[in-house]
Amino acid sequence: MSLGLPKSLPTLVRARYHAAKAAGELIFSSTELAVVRVAGVPFQLRYCPALSKKPEATPSLSQASRKPDPFLDPREGLLIAEVPAAAGGPTHNLVLNKYPVIPQHFILATKTFKEQNHVLEEDDLAIALDCLRAWEEDTEERLLAFFNSGEHSGASQPHRHIQFMPVRDMDEGGESDGWELLVDSLPHKQACFPLLHFHAPILRRAAPSALHALYLSLLTRAVSCVHRHSPPEVKGEAAISYNLAMTPSNMMLLPRRAESAFIEPVGSDTGPLGPVDVNGTILGGCLMVKAAEDWDALRSDESRLWGVLERIGYGWDVDGNVAGRL
Repeated sequence: MSLGLPKSLPTLVRARYHAAKAAGELIFSSTELAVVRVAGVPFQLRYCPALSKKPEATPSLSQASRKPDPFLDPREGLLIAEVPAAAGGPTHNLVLNKYPVIPQHFILATKTFKEQNHVLEEDDLAIALDCLRAWEEDTEERLLAFFNSGEHSGASQPHRHIQFMPVRDMDEGGESDGWELLVDSLPHKQACFPLLHFHAPILRRAAPSALHALYLSLLTRAVSCVHRHSPPEVKGEAAISYNLAMTPSNMMLLPRRAESAFIEPVGSDTGPLGPVDVNGTILGGCLMVKAAEDWDALRSDESRLWGVLERIGYGWDVDGNVAGRL
């Protein structure tokens, strides 16, 4: 599958981003950055108070029907392109995130409404991988793609969409103190990340059908672990909440049991802080924090960040079984 764009993807995204920012079509919010190492794995902590001012997440389709769908008829000033340029016509839109905290944060959304909590289809993943590869081929740099699915995943819109962040912009030009993209670095640090997760390499010449089969295999294994015995995940609503991340070379899936977690008190603290919301950026090794006291607490004691991760995902008990299984 080819995107069929008139110019390179990075060129189109960059031009639309700067035009939209200048016209007030999007609202960029800067962040303060700290890097915390948990069991040797570096995580970005980004303090962004503006996140607390964003519109509230849409919890249900019934409520969504009373609100505008930003992806069904995207604003012209945020629309990058319709893809792919194929004989059957485009099936997806590329649009800018209206409230980015990372420059050039953009989104791949289905042109017609499809459920965010349903199993991804072959064309969703194929176009996402085309975007990842197109960016790398033109810039020799990477994108992080991530997908939030289910009530505990951090999903904010019911209309199906996959999000993209340029890794160079996440890394702030190499200034983030040894931070690495988790989905790519994790194969070398498996022992340091005991949360239940599923990871697989993406072959360079992977066909759309093979890519979709890889995703289904990760999702099926995750559902089987969380629910013990369940039928294979093929279509319809997914049986679990999860985050998915992709780069041109790797795919990673993290089952979720909570959308957010409180920061447990330590020492003389009077009570828990938070809650801290977690979405798919965690698979890039990045956590966004809205409150200054939460940011201070997490960067002052790495055990607190680990506590948050343990509460939003599944771990292992002493017998090697999945802890917190549904």
